[in-house]
Amino acid sequence: MAATAAATVLSSGRFYALIGFEIHVKLATQSKMFSPSSSAPAQTTNSQVAPFDMALPGSMPYFNRACLESGIRAAVGLNCQLNKISHFERKHYFYPDSPAGYQITQQRYPFASNGVFHYPLLVKKDKLKSSTKHKFVDNQNSFVIKQCRIERIQLEHDTGRSIHDDSQNRTLIDLNRFGTGLIEIVTKPDIQSSLEGESFLRELNRLLLKYNICEQSGLETAVRVDANVSLHRIDTKPDGNRIEIKNLGSFIDVRQAIDFEIKRQEQLLINNYSIKNETRTYDTNKHQTIHLRRKEDQIDYRFMIEPNLPPLYLYDDNDKEIYEKNFVNIDDIKRNLPISPLDERKQYLDKYKDFLTAEHLHELLRLDMIVSYYIELIKDHL
Repeated sequence: MAATAAATVLSSGRFYALIGFEIHVKLATQSKMFSPSSSAPAQTTNSQVAPFDMALPGSMPYFNRACLESGIRAAVGLNCQLNKISHFERKHYFYPDSPAGYQITQQRYPFASNGVFHYPLLVKKDKLKSSTKHKFVDNQNSFVIKQCRIERIQLEHDTGRSIHDDSQNRTLIDLNRFGTGLIEIVTKPDIQSSLEGESFLRELNRLLLKYNICEQSGLETAVRVDANVSLHRIDTKPDGNRIEIKNLGSFIDVRQAIDFEIKRQEQLLINNYSIKNETRTYDTNKHQTIHLRRKEDQIDYRFMIEPNLPPLYLYDDNDKEIYEKNFVNIDDIKRNLPISPLDERKQYLDKYKDFLTAEHLHELLRLDMIVSYYIELIKDHL
């Protein structure tokens, strides 16, 4: 993206920001992705572990169809192209909480790609540009409909958990979480501010809950976010350099980390320093990002096709020949999906326009049960 009138220029008047997300979503399935072990939270360590989760010799993965069905619901909600043939791969790396020495993922051959997600951004009417397209307007506010492109959605499994015991100078491993089904949603760098980023993630979270893709509300337990932040001069094209901020666990963390990183990079560029590719984390106590490693230090993951799992095949109602290997019907899943969060928002504003402002609805929709309670209160006045 070159610097255009559409780019949001920072306060210095010299730079604009581009932000992309890598979002890991824990799927609401009863068992893990490649073993029959329960994926529910466990009270006792290593109590929900199958031989495959421990990488015991001879153990084989058995794919959980429910994980793919959840992934397809997410892909439809994000308006993605569903690839009728996709493959699992091994991503090789060594870490104590991954006993096999690799993760099963879909880095190069995802089941969904090339999507676009529309989300509302609440803007005061006096802040709107005359050229801005907007919907759902009341006397003071407007929902500007923004969009973010989705690069891909891939299936993968979660790692185990390391428990550090400083008193005895040791690290213990809990494999209850290992193998839990995830989808990773990778966006294009279409977000231009922390406010846009938070609005995107809140609307995405509503979609994930409404479509029964994950169970928990908010980012704290079901969703983990990595944010890629880069700044560019308004008279130049993006140079590809970016800072990755790992493992953001709440909406507040996302917004504060992006704000800090934009200001940090802006000061570096003002002082004629260059931005190097780097991985950082966010310190919630100091409210700042901290260096973890340089991107140049990243290892070669040696991706290879997973030999113990067949390709995933999808089909729809238009396919004339359906073989046994085509085991998920896309149209069956589409037919059972509820209304999208964006369309539901429009319905609420149309039906309850005498009682709701855009700003009130924006706050009420943070929790669906609050919306239901509010509508119950006002229904006698309709």
